[in-house]
Amino acid sequence: NYQGVKADSSLDQRQRLMINWVWSPTWNLNNSFGKYAVNGWQLAAITTIASGLPYTETLNVQTSNGALESPSTITGFGGSTQVPWLSANTLRLNDTTRVDARLSKDFPTTERFKARLAFEVFNLTNTITYTSAQSIGYYAQWNSKTNSGIIYPATGLGVPTASAGFPDGTNARRAQASLRLDF
Repeated sequence: NYQGVKADSSLDQRQRLMINWVWSPTWNLNNSFGKYAVNGWQLAAITTIASGLPYTETLNVQTSNGALESPSTITGFGGSTQVPWLSANTLRLNDTTRVDARLSKDFPTTERFKARLAFEVFNLTNTITYTSAQSIGYYAQWNSKTNSGIIYPATGLGVPTASAGFPDGTNARRAQASLRLDF
């Protein structure tokens, strides 16, 4: 029955906005120190705003003694643990908002030599990008002696269980300073 498995793809991200901008102002000043101190600054940022990815609500079957059935599906034959009366990927992870920023200053000393001092902040807003959440929506308590069971809702559905920040694998706000020499 393909109607029961029709659903959004696990990679279906409905909205994703990436904003990348660089501001490098130049002022015409009369004195050379003013030109050297004020010009050469650059502010840049990459902002990502994205909707959450979908995931599937599941049903786990337990025996009357509380042990997890092997296999733990409602049919007892293994396969998908998807809740049978719901489509796949009906739930969504939290949205993502991330800003990475950089402030730098160029110090040209000669025609062939230049130094660049930079300060970068990753995950400026210090937001968490969740990559998975609790998907168990229901438990089925199965009594093998009477060959009957009860289905009841599980607690904690949708509670985040893991996070990893793209592209570097962490959600921690980090900052770094660097000095680059071009020659």
